[in-house]
Amino acid sequence: MINQEFVHTRKEEEQETACNHDALIRNSFVAHGCRIEGYVENSILFPGVTVSKGASVKNSVIMHDCAIEASVYLDRVILDKQVVVEQGAVLCGQYAHPFVAEKSDVI
Repeated sequence: MINQEFVHTRKEEEQETACNHDALIRNSFVAHGCRIEGYVENSILFPGVTVSKGASVKNSVIMHDCAIEASVYLDRVILDKQVVVEQGAVLCGQYAHPFVAEKSDVI
């Protein structure tokens, strides 16, 4: 008898990821339904994340439906679902202690 294991994932009806011509993504995992207009490096973006023009996301994990507004700088940050980071914010954590925002926070 053959033992088979399967990994089942939830299929979501999301739009494809959209990147404008100014977007730059390096060494990152970007899920479906994201809109990227800024810079993303060494990060994981869950479905529905928006990174606005002029925003930088580095070394971070951004969960479902977060909005990162224009001119934001994030480094070593973990954002739970539906967090809004308002224009011009600068959030930096440390390697052993990332900055963490709870679900639905507005920063």
